[in-house]
Amino acid sequence: AAFHSISAFCNAGFSTLSGNLGNPMVMTNHNGLFISVSLLIIFGGIGFPILVNFKDIVLYHLRRFWKLVCTRKLDRHKMQHLYNLNTKIVLIMTFLLLLIGTLAIAAFEWNASFAGMPLADKWTQAFFNATCPRTAGFSSVDLASLSVQTLLVYLFLMWVGGGSQSTAGGVKVNAFAVVVLNLVAVLRGTERVEVFGRELSYDSIRRSNATVVMSLGVLFIFIFTLSILEPGVSIMALTFECVSALSTVGSSLNLTPHLCDASKLLVSLLMFIGRVGLITLMLGIVKQKKNTKYRYPSDNIIIN
Repeated sequence: AAFHSISAFCNAGFSTLSGNLGNPMVMTNHNGLFISVSLLIIFGGIGFPILVNFKDIVLYHLRRFWKLVCTRKLDRHKMQHLYNLNTKIVLIMTFLLLLIGTLAIAAFEWNASFAGMPLADKWTQAFFNATCPRTAGFSSVDLASLSVQTLLVYLFLMWVGGGSQSTAGGVKVNAFAVVVLNLVAVLRGTERVEVFGRELSYDSIRRSNATVVMSLGVLFIFIFTLSILEPGVSIMALTFECVSALSTVGSSLNLTPHLCDASKLLVSLLMFIGRVGLITLMLGIVKQKKNTKYRYPSDNIIIN
């Protein structure tokens, strides 16, 4: 219990059971186990700043309750903005990703990998398998048996990952949300990116766009290289392997043991890059330019 709790909260995905959580001993009538592991994965993956915000909110309500007990008067001056902007964005994006992932996996695997399971087990497995790609790496069914559509959902969830400053990997839901909000602002023709009564800073937008572009660029380079080293392997399996490695998920379509030594080294390098962080790694490699006191005249380039 302790091993699986730590493994889940730290998004490690390791299990002491043979066959991971797909072991026959826990696959039936153990929905509580899968839900508990899923919740630990979510709490570990939303980020420590959100957990600290939760702690502050709980302490605030406890103080209000204690004051009510002592004075028997309700404090009408309620604090505004208990949930900060980062917490709101991460919680909403996490909820949407889990909801969409659960519904999609349930739809594609209802009569496939989940065939023969009771109704409650099917929904539990759909929720569990939508949670694990967010860099946890646990598995309850053979991933190689999943449909192509489910694997594409897996790829997207693995690539996005969890929250910033969390135990999860990926480009992070914070960056993905900022990129989406920036896209919406562009489509609506607004100059500012606004959400929940706040304007997102230019630096946040710039770093988020850079993270997404670098992630896609690194994935393309490694997938292209592995396709040369492993000519007999499908591009789907190689893409899954690379996205899983970069997002530090640990899932595989049973391909890892069959890779050559050079391919294994490349996958290991991807894991290192994903754990350190693309932005952090590039800031340590690329020589930083000093801030200058002058600015060039601004100009526009033709887009579309």
